[in-house]
Amino acid sequence: MAAGGCLALHFGAWISSLSYTSITASTVLVTTTPLWISLVSWLLWRERPTDLTSLGIVCALVGGIAMALLGGQADEAAAPLIGNGLALLGAWAVTGYLLLGRAAQRQGITTAHHILLAYSVAAALLLLLTLIPQGLGWAAFSPPVAPPRQTYVWLLALALFPQVLGHSCLNWSVRWVSPTLVSLSILTEPIVASLLGYMVFQEQPSKASLVAACLVMWGVLLAVLGSRFTLLGLLQKGRRRF
Repeated sequence: MAAGGCLALHFGAWISSLSYTSITASTVLVTTTPLWISLVSWLLWRERPTDLTSLGIVCALVGGIAMALLGGQADEAAAPLIGNGLALLGAWAVTGYLLLGRAAQRQGITTAHHILLAYSVAAALLLLLTLIPQGLGWAAFSPPVAPPRQTYVWLLALALFPQVLGHSCLNWSVRWVSPTLVSLSILTEPIVASLLGYMVFQEQPSKASLVAACLVMWGVLLAVLGSRFTLLGLLQKGRRRF
């Protein structure tokens, strides 16, 4: 249930960030999850990060600060600082979601039961947010009064592909391997999302924002490469499991 609460916060914050900042900035910041997993592991379980991981964390933080200062808004009316902050909050929330999901599955709950409970809790919490009057400050989470029919088609596609297929695969994987390595697979998201944003919405980030985004991605990659888990060890571990 706690994982479901984190998942609801992840979706509520991250999806809302797209109203205020660019697709590139939003997806880059929300995929910094490996950094926060490394920091949580250090603080809670005394798993001190390697020098390479520490360097990666510093690079990513510098890039994130630069991105927040440089902007990256999607349109003139946007508020990039708010949008980038919401995307970062989404990254923190999904960090808790992955770590809690891993703990629950390692204590005996199956992947199917975990995702059923977590997804249900997340859906219920997000539905409650949409029922709160906009005057109370939750306008970012509230849907339009009468959404066009095409909106429900996109919502169904979101539910079937990124959620049921994508997140379920992540939940299954995190049971067997390190959450840091699982989150590594998400690093392709900013690249693909930025390309689609340019092709579909003609959204072109500034050169400064792209440089900051590359610094963040490079930092995340260094942090993952500096972890104690290697690809060879992952393959050997998976072979033993099956």
